[in-house]
Amino acid sequence: MPGKDWVQRAESKIHFLSSLMGTGESTAAKKDPQPDVLWSVVVVIGFLGWVGSLLGLILVLFRQGEVRGSKGIYWFGFSFLCFILWLVGMTKA
Repeated sequence: MPGKDWVQRAESKIHFLSSLMGTGESTAAKKDPQPDVLWSVVVVIGFLGWVGSLLGLILVLFRQGEVRGSKGIYWFGFSFLCFILWLVGMTKA
């Protein structure tokens, strides 16, 4: 059978990991598999805010021809903030 040594190594690793789960030494086995509701809401708000602020920035750019004053900076800053919020929410959820 080709790959017999690979199968044996995989089986030994599976056996080791299942013994860890049985004794409770693994923290990953105790973690709740469901995502956190609060961080899931943060993910959605961050994503929708990011997309909406990018659309707002594009509209400001096309209406004025160039980014002038605080409007363009506001939209870019809000877009950056929502993007960071989206990334943090995805890592915490």
